[in-house]
Amino acid sequence: FRLLTEFHAWLPDQIAIVFGPAGSMANAVAFEASYRLIAYLLCAGAGALLWAGLRKRTTNASAYALAAFAGLALVGRTVGQPDWAAAVLAVSAVGVGLMGTSRRWAVLAGLLLALAALVKIATLPVAVAGLVVIVALDRRRGLVSAIAAFVLGSALLVAIWALAPWEIRWLLDIRSLQPSPFTRAKAQAALTYFAAAAVRWPSVALIPVFFIRANRRERWYGLAVVLLATSAVIIQGQYYGYHAAALVCVSAIMAVHTIARSARLLRFTMIIWILGVGLLFLTPVDWRAEYSGYIFALTLGWVVAVAVAQFRTPRTPTPPGTGSRVWAVALVVTSLLATSTDYSAEALVGNSAGVTVAVDRAELTHDVSAAAQIRD
Repeated sequence: FRLLTEFHAWLPDQIAIVFGPAGSMANAVAFEASYRLIAYLLCAGAGALLWAGLRKRTTNASAYALAAFAGLALVGRTVGQPDWAAAVLAVSAVGVGLMGTSRRWAVLAGLLLALAALVKIATLPVAVAGLVVIVALDRRRGLVSAIAAFVLGSALLVAIWALAPWEIRWLLDIRSLQPSPFTRAKAQAALTYFAAAAVRWPSVALIPVFFIRANRRERWYGLAVVLLATSAVIIQGQYYGYHAAALVCVSAIMAVHTIARSARLLRFTMIIWILGVGLLFLTPVDWRAEYSGYIFALTLGWVVAVAVAQFRTPRTPTPPGTGSRVWAVALVVTSLLATSTDYSAEALVGNSAGVTVAVDRAELTHDVSAAAQIRD
């Protein structure tokens, strides 16, 4: 991951120097803007690859690609983190693995999956989730990708051991120092974390609804992908916001599928819910902490109501039309944007509940000004 980070930060560093010396406000703004732009281009590239791989397999290819882009790009501070990098690589691998007619694409997908797994040990489930999607759509290519990922991943591990053995030792030391994620306290932390994620990202809250109208194939493969994305969070046992990067991306794609095949009632309830969530993350930290239990209960009630409405919706023999797909993508993108403003809190509760982009900007401005005064 450090190699990926250095590569990602090199060009923004060069651009920032043009705008001002290191430590200046102009330098910081230029670096952050260019860093974000490159990250968004990487997200767009992953979405484009996903579209290229799916376009001959489903009429929803464009909708899924846009959802993947939104799920990767509109997640605040998660952008640029190791779990985000693994999700970008996994989405790209799915697209590459399903492209063209040659199985060489599946080998390249295996390389991308190996890189996703090697970002850090906890991102292995993210890579496996990507492989599961490839297998679901093309078993032969999935097998080729799995073999390629194992062989190339093993070769990369050997190379790391030979060229930078301290990386392996550091990994083993960190793992031995980290407390077990399977304790009662960690279970409570996990429950709070996923409940808060469902509040912040409505697409995550809609995951259970996906399974109501799904066929048997969608249910089993969808469940496998969700469990893998969830396990990537649980095994780390720390529950930082960016650990859910893969889960948010998966939920965005599932939400598009769910909304597209739902009745219009879900569209209007989603609009109201998105407005409520957007306003919620602008409220004071203490208020959200005091009423978090009620917020979680209200979110659960909304999910149950939507699930019941989905269950009672008559099945339609025809696939969703263009209008339904447009609605679905628009709602999912808007739901991610609702909590991504400069004044939106980074989390519902917890240590980062009071963190916003606006607060960070004010602190940075103060620090740069103080540093300038010291230099003068």
